[in-house]
Amino acid sequence: KEGHQALGRYIGRRFKAIIGMQTYVFSIMMEDGKTNLHDLIIGPKYNVIFDHPVMMKKHMEHGPEHYYLLTHDRNYLNFARRSYRNIKDCIYFPPAGMLPEETVSSPWLANRPYDVSFVGSYINYRGLLPELYAYAPSFRFLAAHAMRRMRRCPDETAEESLSQILKERGLKLGEDEFFQLFFQMRYTFVCIMSYYREKIIRVLLDAGIELHVYGDTWNYAPFAQHPCLKRHPQVNLSESLQIMQQSKISLNIMSWHKDGLTERLLNSMLCQSAALSDSSRRLKEEFIDGQDLVLFHLEEIDRLPGRVQELLANPQRLQQIAAN
Repeated sequence: KEGHQALGRYIGRRFKAIIGMQTYVFSIMMEDGKTNLHDLIIGPKYNVIFDHPVMMKKHMEHGPEHYYLLTHDRNYLNFARRSYRNIKDCIYFPPAGMLPEETVSSPWLANRPYDVSFVGSYINYRGLLPELYAYAPSFRFLAAHAMRRMRRCPDETAEESLSQILKERGLKLGEDEFFQLFFQMRYTFVCIMSYYREKIIRVLLDAGIELHVYGDTWNYAPFAQHPCLKRHPQVNLSESLQIMQQSKISLNIMSWHKDGLTERLLNSMLCQSAALSDSSRRLKEEFIDGQDLVLFHLEEIDRLPGRVQELLANPQRLQQIAAN
């Protein structure tokens, strides 16, 4: 929590490891504009990131020597290895979950007043669109094409969707040109992630399924006044685990992680709440759908309310999934 100036006292010292959590502090340059501060602090630097590596492009390009990128998605791992040739290595680093501080001894169903909870924020994708409108018309058309492709083919990674639309338009780009374009289009991918998150929540609410959400961001959702949306104040990590302990089903929505998993999903499992998540290659390898958790596909969201209602009507099955 110290300011950047405080890092100066570590210059010349040697460490076994310097670890950051999606931090930009590794890209601080000295006054000469050429020397990275962390090159003067000796030891390997590990940055654990949670979003697509393209979001940290400018930071990565000005990172120190002996710099390692850790990511929870194997697609991100391959992308970073191809795109950031100046970093030392990229490492697949899946997250762990956290056990709640207190276990509950009462019967499973009696302790779970919430049918479905979602400990995640709301992002209004409409607010990101002006960022795209500011570009030249040719770029806007390409961005619109990319968003249509991702809506139509939600199992593709963002880079796969961009590659496909370039192919459809007969455009051939070198690797560096593709990377630069992909970086420029990063807000289109955030828009689509946010679009699907809103769509998933909306379809559950409109089916009459009560959903508990947390934080002020939900006050700005277009469906904030929906009678089935139960808005609560922001919660910290410990409180979020308590929420999961009180939930029959804990919803997880991937931020377009097509080959990864998240700590939110693992936390819900460790809290013995039945985990409900959109699918990823990693999840399908690690768990059995309908036995260890419940998976759904983004192209079949309309079927999601029926599956949730069926599960809620069968608490014994829900409890067995949670136990597994």
